[in-house]
Formats: sequence, C-alpha cells, structure tokens
Amino acid sequence: MTNSTIPTTSQSREACNECGKSVAFGSGWYVNRVPDGNPFDERVEMGKPFPHGEFICAECEEGFNQLSEQHS
Repeated sequence: MTNSTIPTTSQSREACNECGKSVAFGSGWYVNRVPDGNPFDERVEMGKPFPHGEFICAECEEGFNQLSEQHS
C-alpha cells in the first residue's frame, strides 16, 4: 500500500479503528481515546475493521482489558 491509500480527512482519522465510532472533539469520546501507534499499513495487516482510525475508543479499550484479565 502506498501513502495515497491513507484517508486524509481528520474526521476519518479521528475514529476508533475497532468500532468506527468518532472520537473527534465534541463526540463525547475525545477525552478518553487512546492513540494507536501502529501505522495505517500495519492496521490493515492486523485486520482492524476501521484501519483509517488512528485511535481506540475507551469502550473498546475496556473490552480489551477485560479479555486480557480473563486470560491471565
């Protein structure tokens, strides 16, 4: 993939890459969003449902934490 395939609008980038929910300012999810440090190409390879999103919302992050605790 090339950089030309990466969405360039801030609205598409300010979304949860797990559920697609907006985490932009004013969405109610802005404060608790967690940045995903993986580049776009890696998010695609990882099979993220919304790889254009550069964040994970607090709700999805909580789900990951609960799964992690169950498997510990």
